[in-house]
Amino acid sequence: MKTLLIFSSDHCGHCSRVLDIVKDLDLAHKVVKIEDDLDFWIQTMDVWDVRTVPQIFVIANFDDPSTDKDVHIGGAEDFYPLITSGEIYKLLKD
Repeated sequence: MKTLLIFSSDHCGHCSRVLDIVKDLDLAHKVVKIEDDLDFWIQTMDVWDVRTVPQIFVIANFDDPSTDKDVHIGGAEDFYPLITSGEIYKLLKD
């Protein structure tokens, strides 16, 4: 199964809400706290042209970062409809 990669901050209400939903639904995920890995966050901002958290990605394979199957979902406002529609399960399916 694919995994959600979530860039988050301790000082972000939307981040907390997204993480609560992900945990409640028991979705496979990895969290990167931008305070703890600022270099990775800066690279992500440059590549994807994003500046806010949360930023949510579907990662096909953490061992092969070159895969073209990774998907940038976006922020919380993009994530919530995927949850309510159930579309998130299709994105995470192998």
